[in-house]
Amino acid sequence: MAIVYQNIQNIVKFLIKRWSNIHRPCCKPDIFIFSTARSGSTFLMELILTQAGMKYCSEPLNLRKDSVKRVTRLNSWKDLLPNREREAKLMSYFTRIKENKVAFLNPNPFRDNYRFMTNRIVFKIIHGGEDIIHWFREATKARIVYLIRHPIAVTLSRKVYPRLPCFLENENYRKLFTSEQITLSEGIIRNGSDFEKGILSWCLQNYPPLKSVDRINWVTITYEELVINPQPVIDYLAETLELSNPEKMLQQICRPSSTVYQSDEKTKDFFAKSSKQQEHFWLISKWKERITEKQEKLAFDILKKFEIDVYNYGELLPSYNYLISKGSYEMRIN
Repeated sequence: MAIVYQNIQNIVKFLIKRWSNIHRPCCKPDIFIFSTARSGSTFLMELILTQAGMKYCSEPLNLRKDSVKRVTRLNSWKDLLPNREREAKLMSYFTRIKENKVAFLNPNPFRDNYRFMTNRIVFKIIHGGEDIIHWFREATKARIVYLIRHPIAVTLSRKVYPRLPCFLENENYRKLFTSEQITLSEGIIRNGSDFEKGILSWCLQNYPPLKSVDRINWVTITYEELVINPQPVIDYLAETLELSNPEKMLQQICRPSSTVYQSDEKTKDFFAKSSKQQEHFWLISKWKERITEKQEKLAFDILKKFEIDVYNYGELLPSYNYLISKGSYEMRIN
């Protein structure tokens, strides 16, 4: 009886998802957010989702879901790395999503900013594709947003790194790195601490897009600047992504996060007594309370080996080249 009940539940969920949305693409391009897990990609997706006609597609390449494996015909994380069938499978998959033929990825009708009729999709990609962002842009005619967050903050927020063992097992992906970087990586994978593995996973995933970042055809933003100085970032997103109502995005970013009310008493007390500016700086600096100076230096030793310059030792905000607003730079040096 329990199995029958479960099957009925699954059928009902499928039918709700299947008929919860009618999608008819318009003349404006879809949007792909590429980022690392725990980097604020959901936060950014929800900001964009405030715009009229928009629907979301969250983690369509998360191969921990059997339904994704079945539809993509990608059976493991290795299949998301360079191989002769990858792009063809991805093209078929994302075309079907745009044609509203992948029902389980449709929006939850009980979620904020749900719309029955939509004409644009914002995709959140945190698993795979980091080495072919240019291909995604050209093949799908979409706008690209590349979102970066401090690797230590990301590492401390993650519990597992499911793709870490796979990166260097792929011959073509391996060619992206120097022999010194490969030797360092293999040593950490074999004998490194969880903290080192987290920093390494961030490097292996972000190295390709950072080395080929296209500042003309991509929108590159950092989580830290979006949090502490949202107005210029939102204005930039609105202009480059053809978003007609930036005011709604700003209203969304200024609301207290729902997760605040699920936090411990110390966190609730902090938000109750702090100004917005204090809250924002706390959000980007709280990782400092959880690591030692030795760990921070260790992280930056690894970043240096990969020639990654987005962040500097001892600083919370990104380097000048990765900031959108001069005002954010002044916050950084003050």
